[in-house]
Amino acid sequence: DAGASAGLQIDPGSGVLTWRPGAEFAGTTNAVTVIVTDSGVPSLSRSNTFQIIVGDYLEVILGRSVMQVGQTSSVPVSVATSTSVTNISFTVDVPFARLTNVTLQGLAPGVPAALQPAGPDRVQLVVSATTALPSGPPLANFGFVAPSNQPSAFVPLLVSSPAALQANGVAVARVAARDGRVVIVGGEPL
Repeated sequence: DAGASAGLQIDPGSGVLTWRPGAEFAGTTNAVTVIVTDSGVPSLSRSNTFQIIVGDYLEVILGRSVMQVGQTSSVPVSVATSTSVTNISFTVDVPFARLTNVTLQGLAPGVPAALQPAGPDRVQLVVSATTALPSGPPLANFGFVAPSNQPSAFVPLLVSSPAALQANGVAVARVAARDGRVVIVGGEPL
């Protein structure tokens, strides 16, 4: 139907309705009307209207960087969210043999954050603000040093266990993460 939401589909064989709403639908309620018509003469039809509620979301995003051995670099840490969020936490797997002296740098104004050890080759980043965190621009930079005397490598920064609280204290139900990556350029080519 011309008025259907983008991507909304009904399988003609099974009748199963599928829809993967984009971020622009987060926090919305969408009325959907399905009309079924048979091929008899005269044709008969029946319609049913129901609501699809799309919840809010938050995505933690780590950026990418290219650096030489023996140098300091960073990747931006940002969030994309459809709701007002004040608290975020997540862990990052950091291979400490490749990247050392992990720090948080350039925190956005009014964004208190802490970086805590969370096990071997892992740190936890915790952000707790009294006002809503900005969606889109970097909240901070995740800094590190690539020690000298190591070969070139692609180093993943794997994000896990993301969690977020809305300004009203309710957890954001749909939280995802986008991993970061560092390309270390040493004496040997990749």
